[in-house]
Amino acid sequence: MDVTVRPKGKREAETWHLSDLLGRELGWIEQSQSGLFYIRPTERGLELLRATTRAVHRSLEEAMSAIEKNAHAVCRLVANDAANDR
Repeated sequence: MDVTVRPKGKREAETWHLSDLLGRELGWIEQSQSGLFYIRPTERGLELLRATTRAVHRSLEEAMSAIEKNAHAVCRLVANDAANDR
């Protein structure tokens, strides 16, 4: 499975949406005020992302690597544009 990581909003994101290639929402990655990253799955993404929710990540890249390792998935960070802004 591939997981698409897309920043929320047009400016520098504090939240990144996670979805599969069909656009189904799997959850999000959020950056706390202290700069740490947390993976928050939706009900659909809970099975896939369960093992990653227990950890705190120091960077977006580290969070994406955790998803790839634990979910046996490929994570792709894609740029946000006006057409895909949610």
